[in-house]
Amino acid sequence: MWIAIVTAMALTSFLSGILGMGGGIILMGVLVLMLPLASAMVLHALSQISANGIRAWLHRDHIHWGVLRWYILGGLLMLGLFFFLWFEVQKAWFFIGLGTMALANNVVPRSLNIDVTRRPQATLCGALVTGCQLFVGVAGTILDIFFVNSRLDRYQIVATKAVTQTSGHIMKLIFYGSVIAMDYETLAIPLWVYIAVVPMAFIGTRLGAEILHRINDTQFRLYTRWLLNAVGVIYLGRGVLLL
Repeated sequence: MWIAIVTAMALTSFLSGILGMGGGIILMGVLVLMLPLASAMVLHALSQISANGIRAWLHRDHIHWGVLRWYILGGLLMLGLFFFLWFEVQKAWFFIGLGTMALANNVVPRSLNIDVTRRPQATLCGALVTGCQLFVGVAGTILDIFFVNSRLDRYQIVATKAVTQTSGHIMKLIFYGSVIAMDYETLAIPLWVYIAVVPMAFIGTRLGAEILHRINDTQFRLYTRWLLNAVGVIYLGRGVLLL
């Protein structure tokens, strides 16, 4: 089981290295199938911190730093709220939420004048994305809504989203790490799995970055949409079957 999990980390990091998203949603579903929710959240957070952190470093020259201060402010406000409002999520509803997250771009009008480079919208983005990350582990599609009408190119999108995702997964690690600290037995994960997270994330992300250079902006957006729609339908079906 652990070898399968580590392999999934590498493959999903490769996928995210190309599209900037998608891999995290797939990995989250795989981990929740195999592990208790809190343990899955912690391992997913470590994997995504590594993958997104490496991706941010590889594309560091393209990061749009102007949005980050306000984004992180929104994220911290949501993290504080979750410490007061946390409740346990059943796996059926978790998968339904995860599937809905993957399909979110299909129901949000493209005509909405949303732009993450605007300060109030960056703060709102940070709050919404962090809330979704704490609830279902991922929030790439919600994050994408704030980027789709921006004037950023694919390199700026991948780089800036990598930084925002890294900060969000750090907050998720803080939250679920505190949950596990109160019930340590739920974290039955061998030490070598944690050690393998960083090299697997690096290898997958580095290879994905090579593919990113070979596709154009139109292909980038099209492939992202196809992948998320397929994953969303699968997870919704899984959630319904678990009810």
